[in-house]
Amino acid sequence: GMEGFETIKAILPDVDAQTISLALSQSGDNVERAIDLILNGQVVVVSPPAASTTPVTQPEKEDSDEILAKRLQAQFDLENNPQDEEISLQQFLQDEDELLAFQLSQQQTGRAWEQPNVPEFDITQFGGMLTGIMQQVETALLPQVTQFIKDFKAEPIEEEMDAGKLGQIAFGLKNLKVSQVDIPKEKFELKIDDGKLCLNISGISCSLDQFEWNYEKKTGFPKLKDNGTGTVAISKCTINVKMVMSLGGAHGVEFQVASSEVHIGKLDVKISGTAASVIYNLIIGIFKNMIKAQLETGLAKGLAEAIISGSRDIMANMGNMGSD
Repeated sequence: GMEGFETIKAILPDVDAQTISLALSQSGDNVERAIDLILNGQVVVVSPPAASTTPVTQPEKEDSDEILAKRLQAQFDLENNPQDEEISLQQFLQDEDELLAFQLSQQQTGRAWEQPNVPEFDITQFGGMLTGIMQQVETALLPQVTQFIKDFKAEPIEEEMDAGKLGQIAFGLKNLKVSQVDIPKEKFELKIDDGKLCLNISGISCSLDQFEWNYEKKTGFPKLKDNGTGTVAISKCTINVKMVMSLGGAHGVEFQVASSEVHIGKLDVKISGTAASVIYNLIIGIFKNMIKAQLETGLAKGLAEAIISGSRDIMANMGNMGSD
């Protein structure tokens, strides 16, 4: 297309217009391949070799007319069939997707929230009271954690990516809220590790109903944009929360969260938009990573806060323990 022609002309100013046009048509309008053809001398020249040695006057005008016609045709094709652009976008997203898949395979852990300066206190100092304390905490935490995840809504995402020759692509995701959650009771485990109370929940699955997404290619021609809705299914999600309990505070016992970590093992995204396109599958790859990061970060921080605020009830109940 026109844009491809201009790009090559800018990169290779010494190459004549005909060669560029031929390279573009022989590479299916793929700029990078066209440049390779030119640089490797692989452009198939249509005119007979003899013509280049004899001085020409008239045909040259014909050539430039022909080129102009070709350029107009290419421009027209592109306007009426933005497929070239979609193919480049597809290629970019595919590369991006492979990169993300690789990053995800490297990143086995989730994302953590940590509280600095948590007091050092060995919970085993509670001695004989410990079993009772742990039962209280466990009874209070399961419904609390479940409720928190059920009500969870992640912050909206606005991100822009540099897609090389495609320019800037902006992605947006909003209304990321959990619609349903399942925490198997038997996977809810409270234990003592290194003097801290550790809550480990595995096998959590949940789904997000109807999030809204959009993407827009900000630069270049044609300006591609689309939007739609999507759903997310999450499984193999693990939560690890480390809690510190110490003597002191209003109820004789203080409760703090030292760290909270969430890892989503499997995340499936389905999207629907205004036009069916191969690009969707690739966009999903990018969305997946964004959603995973946003949910892990938001859940880890939110859980810590929810547990801290809920611990006040637990602490208040501690006073009744002596009379059991």
